[in-house]
Amino acid sequence: MSTPTKFHLFPNLPVEIRLRIWDIVLSIPRTVQIRCNPVLFTRGVPRTASTFDSQTPPPPLLHVNRESRHEALRVYKAYFCTSDSPKYTYISFTQDTLETTEAILQFLREPEMHLLERLILNVKDPAYFAHFNLGFLKKMQSNLKELELRMEHPQSGRGDQYRDYYEEIGNDLKGAFLSDPEWMDQSWQRPDVKVVDVDTEKVHVEILSTDRMEQQ
Repeated sequence: MSTPTKFHLFPNLPVEIRLRIWDIVLSIPRTVQIRCNPVLFTRGVPRTASTFDSQTPPPPLLHVNRESRHEALRVYKAYFCTSDSPKYTYISFTQDTLETTEAILQFLREPEMHLLERLILNVKDPAYFAHFNLGFLKKMQSNLKELELRMEHPQSGRGDQYRDYYEEIGNDLKGAFLSDPEWMDQSWQRPDVKVVDVDTEKVHVEILSTDRMEQQ
């Protein structure tokens, strides 16, 4: 006997039960991947994003029925539109995690940048990550709670020289948190930070958030 895949009596359930079911489904966090197509480079003109796109499927409750869509739109909002494209991606910044590469940080607009709470960055150039990106991370200070840096090729050696990019990035972030006046602002809560090997999932560096530090 096969397992049923549809519950045809769902519309007949009391509205309170239906809404509770929608609420449970909508509380499941997602990881939303974002890519960017920059405007063609023009000398002397700051580069901006032409379009953002995502391969992450939209929340399914947006397309079940009118009731589920109404409930879903209370949780998910449309972001990542640009002046060149009305295309958008649904995300709930209070529960979802945004995943992208460090190269896209420069193209994020203020609404999204200031609302981000959880961010995964796939770092392609670990040697220059701090130099080019600490300024963008500062702009996320108000809400950023979790930051995960995933590195594909974190180590590089030339002859006797050996660089551990895990340690370098960790030291750069710790130095910024502890010595930069803007990062030391008492009103800002430092996020949890992890530096992860994308191949092994091993956490090489972990910096505790302000709240977790105070709890220890």
